[in-house]
Amino acid sequence: MGTILKFFIIFSSFLSTTIAFFMLWFFFNSYSIENIIYVHKNNLVFYFFISTVISLFFIFFISKILISHCLKKYNQSLNILKDIIQNEENMEKIPLEDFEFVIRELKQFVKENIETTEQAKHRHKNISEIMDSMEDGIIFLNNTYHIILANKSALKIFSIHKYRKNYTFIQLYRNQVVTKALRTLNSSEPKILDIIINKRTIRLTLNIFKNGYTIFTKDVTEKLNLEKFQNETITNVSHFLKTPITSIVGFSELVSKKMITDLDKIVEYNQKIYDSGQVLIKLIEDTIILESIEKEDKNDVEEIEITSIVGEVISIYHNQIEEKNIVINVKGNATIKINHMHILYLISNLIENAIKYNIVDGKINIEINKIDNIILTIEDTGIGIEKENLDIIFNRYYRVKNEIKGNGLGLSIVDSIAKIYNIDINIESELYIGSKFIVTFLN
Repeated sequence: MGTILKFFIIFSSFLSTTIAFFMLWFFFNSYSIENIIYVHKNNLVFYFFISTVISLFFIFFISKILISHCLKKYNQSLNILKDIIQNEENMEKIPLEDFEFVIRELKQFVKENIETTEQAKHRHKNISEIMDSMEDGIIFLNNTYHIILANKSALKIFSIHKYRKNYTFIQLYRNQVVTKALRTLNSSEPKILDIIINKRTIRLTLNIFKNGYTIFTKDVTEKLNLEKFQNETITNVSHFLKTPITSIVGFSELVSKKMITDLDKIVEYNQKIYDSGQVLIKLIEDTIILESIEKEDKNDVEEIEITSIVGEVISIYHNQIEEKNIVINVKGNATIKINHMHILYLISNLIENAIKYNIVDGKINIEINKIDNIILTIEDTGIGIEKENLDIIFNRYYRVKNEIKGNGLGLSIVDSIAKIYNIDINIESELYIGSKFIVTFLN
């Protein structure tokens, strides 16, 4: 471009000078006196003006053509630059040599910038995928409490469907406890608080850092329930162990120290010691069964006839049945795939309760039907269950308040097995008339 411009200037200067001298030479009205050329003054001014105008016109005409040509090349070069900046392919040749270096450097810069941007997008995508796969929630806030980043778990916990830049986390989730905790947070230590959301206990861990805040969430409902259950279990087990152990220790002390000499009394106390020992054994056995049920392999199943299990259970409780003179009727049969010990525990606990809480000369009707699902019905003519207790009889260590002794684990075992095998249990009961347990083995 510089070479062309220099050539144009030199050429224009030469051409304009030549034209000017030629016109002066051609049009001058001159005459010679004593070898001296005289030029008419008016002619000189006129013809000089004409030659200047023609030269300027020629220069401007050539300049316009040359400038238009140069501007076209500049526009083409600028369009190439524009395409490169917008990361668009442009295979045109660069019209101006002066732009080659700029375009080459710009291409390299754009290429590196695109690679950096793609890497940043890739890292951001990976971080987002990792965060969204977390069960626990995490939120990053800036100094003004606006959400910078949040995973799906956190948004679900706080019921935030979309977070917009114009709204802060405090505005999106209005909770005075959380707001106060955030505003009073200091860098010395994180703040931990539990809040209830949709009947779930969510533990928040709030931290402050240089440019904002972090909120970590964890659903601790199951953990707290387990801790509560463990504490209640320890209390209940201690209570159930205390009574029979106290009886065993007390009666055995009376007998061993010969404080009782009457033979009938000794026999009576020995029987009480024996009964208390049986209570302890039953409690320990049921506790072991209850704890082992969930650990056993659910897939260890076999084809079992329900009637055969019912017959096996009836033979086990033969003495108790005869003692109360209870009539048992069994009707129907069906085959089911289930762990042998599990179905034995389930049916034996239901039949044991039907015997234990039945009246003398009572009845137990056991019926097995198969329509869409297999249904096992165990109906007794016992003391029945109060309506307010129907929802809690499956709780561990729950016992009906009457003179009949039990450890409160039988129906808990039934409930645990039902949950493993998708078994539905319904109860129909009327006080002092009887109870009916309807066990449905869902497909």
